[in-house]
Amino acid sequence: MSVYMKLKYKTKFNDKEILKKAFKKANVHYLEKDNELICDIECYELHFIKSKTGEYEIQTRGYNDWKDDIKHFRDKVSEHYNQLAKEKVQKQICDNIKSQIKKNPSYKLEQEEVLEDNSILLTISI
Repeated sequence: MSVYMKLKYKTKFNDKEILKKAFKKANVHYLEKDNELICDIECYELHFIKSKTGEYEIQTRGYNDWKDDIKHFRDKVSEHYNQLAKEKVQKQICDNIKSQIKKNPSYKLEQEEVLEDNSILLTISI
C-alpha cells in the first residue's frame, strides 16, 4: 500500500555551483528559488535544500514507493557532481602551482599537457 508522505534524502552535495552544473550535464532543468534548487522530474518536484551540516537534502512530497526513482535520480546527478568536483580541485591545484611558478623567477613553465586520463602534466624548468 502506497502512503503519501514527506520524503527526505541525504546527499553529499555541498557546492551549489557544482550542483547546478551537474544538473545541466544530466540534462535536468531546475529553478532556483529562495535558496532552493527545484527540479521537476517525471511527476516529482524535488527540492534541494541546504541542511545545517552544509550538505543539500532532497525533499519532496509523494508516495513511499517513489523512493527507488528518487534514489536513482540522486545517483545519476552524483556521478556528474563528483566528476565536476574533481575537476574543480584539479584546476585549483594546477592554478596554485602556476601561481607559485610565476612568483619564482628561476622557474619556468615549459609545457602543460592534458593526458588521456584527464590528468594534467606540467613540465617546469628550474
